[in-house]
Amino acid sequence: MKVSPYDYYSHDEIKKIRSFTEDEINRMSYVKFISLIKEVNKPPGGLSYLLRLIRMMGISERSSVLDVGCNTGYVSFELSHFTKCKVVGIDIDKDMIRTANKIKKFDSFKKRIVFKVADAKNLPFASNTFDFIMDLSEKHEEELDTKEKYVSENVSEKKKERRRKRETPL
Repeated sequence: MKVSPYDYYSHDEIKKIRSFTEDEINRMSYVKFISLIKEVNKPPGGLSYLLRLIRMMGISERSSVLDVGCNTGYVSFELSHFTKCKVVGIDIDKDMIRTANKIKKFDSFKKRIVFKVADAKNLPFASNTFDFIMDLSEKHEEELDTKEKYVSENVSEKKKERRRKRETPL
């Protein structure tokens, strides 16, 4: 099946991309540019790092995972592809989520993946909703307390205990 750029971009989106000057593109943040061109943004370490995390954390088909700062969905897609787990990807950037949802339309695992605009500082999920939280985005030092807070509020006690046992040296 041959995919045309018009399957991926609307005429208005193509017009918008073509309207940017070289200077505007150069001043654009990397993340914004990735969203504009609908590129899936790989985290540092890429697929090999993600596969090691999946193995180390024990993510399986029965797992539910929150992907914080999902950008255009690379981690969410790969988690679902390799483990068949359910993934919710969140990002505060509406364009990123819009792009992730457009990419998802072409994905065979689209029923296992949900993308939402949400802020990690104020998650719209009940406690213990997720078995695992992936946050492969870069964090500033002042955000570390927030990260600890949402991890403690959203990872089930059973999973925390299992992880502690796995991390404890014999």
